[in-house]
Amino acid sequence: MTRTDSTDAAPSACRLRPRAPRDDAWVAESIASVWGAVDVVSRGRVHRADQLPGLVGERDGERVGLLTYHVQDGALEVVTIQSLAPRTGVGSSLLDGAVRVARDAGCHRIWLVTTNDNTGACAFYSARGMRVRAVHAGALEVSRGLKPSIPTRAEDGTPLEDEIEFEQWLGAEPPVPALSGAALREHREALVRRHMQAENVHDFDDVIATFAHPRYELVGTGRVHDGEEEVRAYFQQSRGAFPDQRNELHALHHADDAVLAEFDLLGTHLGPLGDLAPTGRAFRVRMAALFVFEGADLVCERVYFDSGSILRQLERP
Repeated sequence: MTRTDSTDAAPSACRLRPRAPRDDAWVAESIASVWGAVDVVSRGRVHRADQLPGLVGERDGERVGLLTYHVQDGALEVVTIQSLAPRTGVGSSLLDGAVRVARDAGCHRIWLVTTNDNTGACAFYSARGMRVRAVHAGALEVSRGLKPSIPTRAEDGTPLEDEIEFEQWLGAEPPVPALSGAALREHREALVRRHMQAENVHDFDDVIATFAHPRYELVGTGRVHDGEEEVRAYFQQSRGAFPDQRNELHALHHADDAVLAEFDLLGTHLGPLGDLAPTGRAFRVRMAALFVFEGADLVCERVYFDSGSILRQLERP
């Protein structure tokens, strides 16, 4: 379960070295200061993170970062990563170092898990070339069974519910096998959750990657954005008007060729919306999105909403 600074800059002068016995006390203290203990849970497994191999980042003789990892079945899991010098590239340097360790160990991928509240970390991992592999809904309830001290809410009040799994392949990704039945349903749901989470952190490259053919149909306005060029233009226009636009998912329902998502859409009007100048007002509106599939491939997101409800909330009092 990882935490990192969301505004980590491009890599700067940070020397990496493997952790050594002289680091043991510092490693345990550093991990406990963030996770409340040296035990860290990810995907139903408890790691004694202070006993794992790791990388230490140093600058001018001072320790400024720590990454611990676990290698199994040809994959390297980043169990913890933390920077003691935010916005200086330490986090980026540590991830680069983990990739080198993984390659040297013959691993085919590197992966990690963070929580649904940690949107800054999600944006950071996406910017570093990692992609959302899965959103494990409700996984933190299982983790609390292994580590009861995991809180139910973040400091800002966000419910802590889901584990978000990121990965980066170090070679060619394996082909996706033909899916059917429960496996197809699980694949579609994971893809929809990945898609919606990528929208939240504005990782539009990954949003595009979830489609076999990018296409948005906005029933509330009658507009259709078909193909990558039009979809990217839609992202630029809509996020220009609402830079903090995000969704809060309530439920998913499955049909033969689609997944239906019920969610709230939120945002603050800080940029031009057609002829409407920025009002600085926020909106929240319930929506439904039909994610249309051809087999395992996502081919369209069809969104149903009341555009008048949004406009009324943007009107100045």
